[in-house]
Amino acid sequence: AIIKIHFYAVDANGFPAEELLDKDFVVTVKKGTRINRFDVKEFNLKFPNNGLFVGFEKLMIEKNKTEKTVIDSNTKLTQIQKTYFPFVLYNYVESEFLYTFSGGKWNRQTNQKENESTGKMMINEPVITLILSN
Repeated sequence: AIIKIHFYAVDANGFPAEELLDKDFVVTVKKGTRINRFDVKEFNLKFPNNGLFVGFEKLMIEKNKTEKTVIDSNTKLTQIQKTYFPFVLYNYVESEFLYTFSGGKWNRQTNQKENESTGKMMINEPVITLILSN
């Protein structure tokens, strides 16, 4: 499957800011492989002092799509089920916040439950390890 990887600077409020790469970083993830390695040397990426965000974009393209005919056991209707790969593994972890990108802007979500004493919430975090070297 094909995905796009993004590297973002961190703004003064701790949000993802401008993209750090000047061209698309599109990579192929091997089917059934848990470890994929990608080299970013060609981008001359400088690690900012205040850190960076790494994001991945799942591409809804024909090459990533599979279709399967399924029959609803209740209605007996036949439907085409479309699935887009890759499936990314997630860990269910405790966090104080979560960033999402929607409507053309970054949003920071926090725990809205008044009875929650820790202020933390459980989120699905992608299982991604980033190893940086020079």
